[in-house]
Amino acid sequence: MKNSPGRRAKTREEVAEFIKAGEATRWKAGQSGNVSGRPAVATLSRAIRQVLSESVPGANGTTYAEAIARALAVKAAHGDVRAAAELADRAEGKPTQSIDLAVSQLAQRFDAMSRDELLRYAETGQLPEGMNDEQDQTAR
Repeated sequence: MKNSPGRRAKTREEVAEFIKAGEATRWKAGQSGNVSGRPAVATLSRAIRQVLSESVPGANGTTYAEAIARALAVKAAHGDVRAAAELADRAEGKPTQSIDLAVSQLAQRFDAMSRDELLRYAETGQLPEGMNDEQDQTAR
């Protein structure tokens, strides 16, 4: 069974050419891809903050934000678990979530690999000597 042209193994020269082509388009160290930066506040967010800070008509100066917080507190006190969770998330912050550190560490190792090591990996699919051992130790 023959391999189609797209599935054949790449030569060392093809891999080197591919890597070199990618270097021209990479961000340089300290260079931002978003020069103007993220907008300080989106239009919808600004409008919502404005409405929440306004007083509820006929509520003795209570703001919409305060009225919503009170309504959530009353629901939570009567056993509404979702209202209690929302209050806890807003007051205490959401619980931290774990990340898969082994994947991050492997990515760091790839970043540290030399051009020759990357080419060898592209050709053989084998990580450099000792790289598997280090990964196995960090995963434990």
